[in-house]
Amino acid sequence: MKIKSVLFAIVIYLFFSLSSVFMKFASLQSNMFYKLVFFGLSILTLGIFSIAWQRLLNKFDLSKVYFFKATTIIWGMIFGILLFNEEVTINMIIGVVETTLGVATILTGEKND
Repeated sequence: MKIKSVLFAIVIYLFFSLSSVFMKFASLQSNMFYKLVFFGLSILTLGIFSIAWQRLLNKFDLSKVYFFKATTIIWGMIFGILLFNEEVTINMIIGVVETTLGVATILTGEKND
């Protein structure tokens, strides 16, 4: 895969991860209006993700781009730390390192299209 396609796939899953962030924000709201706003933002990000995902699938095989879903683990941890002050455990760090190495292994094993 070309580097632009790799970056596009990573950004798509970053955007996908935002839907979970919006749902977490919605769950923390006591005001129903704000719950609905964050819920709506979550649905909007999923809609945009779906369109971008289809664009990526038009260019590449599913087997070549689906493994990027693993990056949502990384984004989830980053968002949890930055936005919700969640604690990081050594097991989380090990998991992120393993995930990153797995994605890198797949990427370096691919021949350029």
